[in-house]
Amino acid sequence: MIFDANENTQSIYKEEIAKRLPEYSYKTVANIIDEGLDKGYYVKLAPRNNMIKNLKIRNIRPSEDLVIDFMNWNIDLISTIAEFKDKYS
Repeated sequence: MIFDANENTQSIYKEEIAKRLPEYSYKTVANIIDEGLDKGYYVKLAPRNNMIKNLKIRNIRPSEDLVIDFMNWNIDLISTIAEFKDKYS
């Protein structure tokens, strides 16, 4: 959800993520996001909507390093699939 929101230039917050994942409690989602923030996987930005005045709400985005790792993982996956295809076609 965080990657999708980032790609579509939409705001995403802990509360919104928790609403979209009803199988997990808000506390569980918040803990996962907080751990990701502490480890540098995500970054907190000001809300994209300037009308939001609640300072507790932060827009969550993937860190640059996480995006790079994700892109490299996708490149490796595509490369592996292409090799597999070439080998067994």
